Amino acid sequence: MGKNIDLTGATIGDITVVAQVGVSPRGRKRWLCRCKCGAEVIRETHAASKAKSCGCAVAKRLRESVVTHGQSRSRTYRIWCGIKTRTKNRNATGYDHYGGRGVRLDPRWDTYEQFVADMGECPGPEWSLDRYPDRDGDYSPDNCRWATRRQQAMNTRRTVFVTIDGVERPAQDVAAEHGVNYGAFKMRYYILGWSLLDACTKPVRRKSK
Repeated sequence: MGKNIDLTGATIGDITVVAQVGVSPRGRKRWLCRCKCGAEVIRETHAASKAKSCGCAVAKRLRESVVTHGQSRSRTYRIWCGIKTRTKNRNATGYDHYGGRGVRLDPRWDTYEQFVADMGECPGPEWSLDRYPDRDGDYSPDNCRWATRRQQAMNTRRTVFVTIDGVERPAQDVAAEHGVNYGAFKMRYYILGWSLLDACTKPVRRKSK
């Protein structure tokens, strides 16, 4: 959707967009949305334009399914327990890299039912929860996605990003598209001191036979 879109007054399913209430740290508009059940939530544009409820209907169904259908043993439940532990338990392994660095769990996700209502079930064993688009941000509906291992590997603090035509992308992906292998990219950028853009996009000279 375009950057200047105005969702004020729009109704999507049971949700009515009330007003814009600022922007995220990455410049994305945030909207106050009111559900038919009376709950109010704040969502960024992409979420506000798609979600059809605050998650109340799904949450209601899940209250019983957690116990009666073995949800407590599901991969989704284990992932939720994991993010709660590493953001809230100071004695937990990994707390220093999450809660200790200021990464928080959205209070909305204090209950498993609401977490699943917002995110849905984990798609499969190769998927996990990824903080995206802000890899240093909190665990919240507007900053999380289900991602494959490769997607997560490309979204770490060690990943180098390059901006082309206003779009931020992993430098490794851009280099591959321009026929530059990762070894050549690292040599150019880290050792030879090339600019990030040139290291990704300059054609590799082939040795003549």
